[in-house]
Amino acid sequence: MKMPDTYLKAAQELGFTAAAPVNGSAVVCRPEIRAQCTPKKCKNYAANWICPPGCGDLEQCEKIVSEYEKALLLQETHALPEETDLKHAAALAREHNQRAEKLIKIIRRKYPKAFLLTTGGCNLCETCTYPGEPCRYPQKQRGSLSAFGIDVSELCSKGGLAFSFEKGKVTFVSCILI
Repeated sequence: MKMPDTYLKAAQELGFTAAAPVNGSAVVCRPEIRAQCTPKKCKNYAANWICPPGCGDLEQCEKIVSEYEKALLLQETHALPEETDLKHAAALAREHNQRAEKLIKIIRRKYPKAFLLTTGGCNLCETCTYPGEPCRYPQKQRGSLSAFGIDVSELCSKGGLAFSFEKGKVTFVSCILI
């Protein structure tokens, strides 16, 4: 299936550095990536509904991914001065995710079941209800690429997008499953 050019154009207009279509089968959940989601390795572990264990086990994530035939990768890269603090980088990640939210609203007009996989944990609420109460915004619920065990570098490569960790730069990636 071909990705409509209107979605690629909308991604560009929203401010993404790059956007690329990939076949849904290119989105692979890997246990070795999911293994990075532990309390010792990630502050988001057990902190919200889109990170483990709130998002379910890897088999549940694989089931969600397998339901989609195509995907749209969204990427943006920012230069970061050496003195940049983590709050600034976190703000850039939130802005990236907000742009992805805007794009999925456009895509859902035609594909109401489109599903967004974002960078990092959920940041919709100041304080998440996890684990005591249900998510306040289940209609906006999304997934995390890392929590789903997706190798972002490999996925970007399949979409023809460069991805690397470089000093002085930060790259954010999201994926909309269609």
